[in-house]
Amino acid sequence: MQVIPCTEAQLDIIAELFNDYRIFYEQASDLPASRAFIEKNLKQQRSKIFLLLDDNGTPTGFSQLYPAVCSLMLRTYYYLSDLYVVKSARRNGHARYLMNYITKHFTRDGAQRLTHFVIHSSPEPEARDRT
Repeated sequence: MQVIPCTEAQLDIIAELFNDYRIFYEQASDLPASRAFIEKNLKQQRSKIFLLLDDNGTPTGFSQLYPAVCSLMLRTYYYLSDLYVVKSARRNGHARYLMNYITKHFTRDGAQRLTHFVIHSSPEPEARDRT
């Protein structure tokens, strides 16, 4: 597996994965809106997006993190907003691999911490990538 930081070169791939992620959480499919949202985040550098590739180079997931500031520690931290793995790659360690990567990446980058929000009412709890 490999994780790569996304640029506009991966926009179409990430937009499809992001649209699938939204569908997973029972949002209506809207690829143009998903693409526009991701494009704006990339162009304005509002978030950091990472693409997960399997051993064959096939996109299998992504994560999106937003920066924030811890004023007491005088350091940036990141909020893990989105993490998604395609159904065919779930339960095979893909989500764990991606989490380990972003944890190491932001630790090396000097982030004060990573935080995330878990949606407890996922429509398919058995489909999550439990690794």
